Amino acid sequence: MRKFVALDIDGVLADIVPSMIAEWGEPKRWDVHNAALSYGMSEEDVVAVFGSPAFVEAMVPLAGAVEAAWELANAGYEIHYMTCRPREVAQATIAWLKKYNFPGGKIFHMLSGPEKAWMVIRGNYEFLVEDHPTTAAEVAEYKLVFIVQDEAWPYAMQGYGDALPVSSLAGAVEWLKEVGGA
Repeated sequence: MRKFVALDIDGVLADIVPSMIAEWGEPKRWDVHNAALSYGMSEEDVVAVFGSPAFVEAMVPLAGAVEAAWELANAGYEIHYMTCRPREVAQATIAWLKKYNFPGGKIFHMLSGPEKAWMVIRGNYEFLVEDHPTTAAEVAEYKLVFIVQDEAWPYAMQGYGDALPVSSLAGAVEWLKEVGGA
């Protein structure tokens, strides 16, 4: 039987902070609404930046992310990459995953966190690794969720429901090994 896992990209696999520093000089909370407020931009302008291939190309993998993704793939999980990135950067996202040698898998570009949550809840996923607290809390009511807590979401210590807090994708893989899931 095939096992599916949903992995968010930004904040779970990709370090978005270097791209934010290159674009704005400092990192802030980076969902579209909060970034627009933080940087004094319209949401459309923020989407245009996030939708830039150069913004995607400037990102680097988070420490241990490539290795942890391969551990999941080698343990028999089919990886589905799920992101709220605009569809305009689909080719840049595919190129980024290949450049850094992430395992192959399906890539789903979403318009919103609720769409991602809906897909994971209704899909045949074993678990989700996510860094957005609202999405994690929505999914955690129904599925196993690991919430990656980092400096981009310092308030994530609150409001993530039953999601299990980890420091990275590697932390989620270690947890799974301890319970015999990876």
